[in-house]
Amino acid sequence: MIDKVRRTPVLRALPWTLGVLLTATACESYVADPLDFEDLVRDIAEDEARVRADGRTGTDPVDAPLTFERAYRSMLEFGPGITAARNELARLEVIAEAGPRRPNPNLSGGPLALDGPGLTGALRRGVQATLSLALPLFGRIGAARDVDEAEVVASRVALEARVLDDVYALRKDWIDLVLATRELELTEAAVRITQRIVQRTSIMVAEGVANGIDLRTAEIDLNEASVERARTRRRILQIRGAIATRIGLPLSVTDHVDTADMPALDTAGAAVDTVTTPALSREHPKLRELAARYEVSEQKLRLEVARQYPDITLGPNYEREGKTDRYGLSLGISLPLFDQNQRAIADAKAERTAARSRYVAAMRQLQTGIDRDHARLTLAREELTAATEQKRAVTSLRALARTSLEEGTIEPWRYLDALRRFISVARNELVALRAIYDAELALERSSATFRLDFESFHESAKDTAEDVHR
Repeated sequence: MIDKVRRTPVLRALPWTLGVLLTATACESYVADPLDFEDLVRDIAEDEARVRADGRTGTDPVDAPLTFERAYRSMLEFGPGITAARNELARLEVIAEAGPRRPNPNLSGGPLALDGPGLTGALRRGVQATLSLALPLFGRIGAARDVDEAEVVASRVALEARVLDDVYALRKDWIDLVLATRELELTEAAVRITQRIVQRTSIMVAEGVANGIDLRTAEIDLNEASVERARTRRRILQIRGAIATRIGLPLSVTDHVDTADMPALDTAGAAVDTVTTPALSREHPKLRELAARYEVSEQKLRLEVARQYPDITLGPNYEREGKTDRYGLSLGISLPLFDQNQRAIADAKAERTAARSRYVAAMRQLQTGIDRDHARLTLAREELTAATEQKRAVTSLRALARTSLEEGTIEPWRYLDALRRFISVARNELVALRAIYDAELALERSSATFRLDFESFHESAKDTAEDVHR
């Protein structure tokens, strides 16, 4: 029966035919996917229009203002940093899914020639085929699979850390935009008042009450106020550009920003006026990311240690020369004599040590940052207290100047000068308020907590502008 099988060409070639078919069906086919610039431009325009229209009523012809919530959602969908981290995670997941799951058999074959004794052997023709199966020892395939899975986990943690980092940055940009908008209102009020002072001084010069020095001084003050207004407008444009870049949309999306709508994305709900020193947690995103990278280095070391052991190779082979068929079953083992993968193992050990050092350094850096930002917040509150006292005094001065103007005991330009002084002090208070929120936001990021309630922030930030209007 065995001789009959050996003499049957179809059955004899069946294992090799199946091997070739399995190899062919496992191959991926190339599918072209070229970049189309015009299509991508249309996609970006559609995304921009969708974000603009989000929240618009049916009777409202104006684009809906960009709210913080929609900016946050757009950042999650289009943000370049988050998109890059998401793509990296998808790439590693595909690699892990396609990674080694089982021993990979190898089929080789081809014609035979010059198969004779010595260099003068007769030329004989034939075919040969070999199917070999390498059996790794000591769990090398499992170690490689664990490396891929650890890479996926580390990439997922990195994506979470990137999202949280961009959320903190977006909160800071949004608060900076609100404060800069309030500052622009103050600078515009300062320009208007200084213009009135220049006009009044010109009249006084014509009446002989003032001289050219007074007029020139007033004009210089007007120029300084105009420069400050232009500087504030430039800063607002920079903040808008930072927001547009962070959410991955064109700058025109930030043409209409609803700074009054500031939903609280936090769950802690800590009050703005509480100063507490948060403790460093192992759940800090930066520490979780570094811990995941340490686990990757641990699995890579395990893989390199497994690679120092040999493979056992098992497989049948077939040769045909003329009318003679030869069959065999090979069993081999490769024993490296001088290189047991020492270099790769040493490199993996060094990488694991470096990963541990990075984790410890990050712990110290984060703890230092928490202490620094807490001290910075305390000093900023002292500055705000002093600025508030100064504002209270200048508010009393403004009221006294207004009463004196109504009684006719002072010139109008004296009252305008009191208003200008009030605006200057109000700006100092706004600067102190910005220092507090900068410190709060820095403490948020270093401690990975949400301390600010955006609604209470908005109420405290708009008080200064309301004082100016009053």
